[in-house]
Amino acid sequence: MLLSTHIVSDIEHIADKILMMKDGQLIYQDKLDNSKVNLEDFYLQHIDEEEEHE
Repeated sequence: MLLSTHIVSDIEHIADKILMMKDGQLIYQDKLDNSKVNLEDFYLQHIDEEEEHE
């Protein structure tokens, strides 16, 4: 199943893999059990904050 959302906290509870894309480009990919980054922080730093300044 494929789910597209901006709500990172929901994904952490239901997904086993995560992909993040920006402008059609893959910027992050990992299995949640392997993930070494805080996904909410990553999203805010790489996607959300940049969209606010556009």
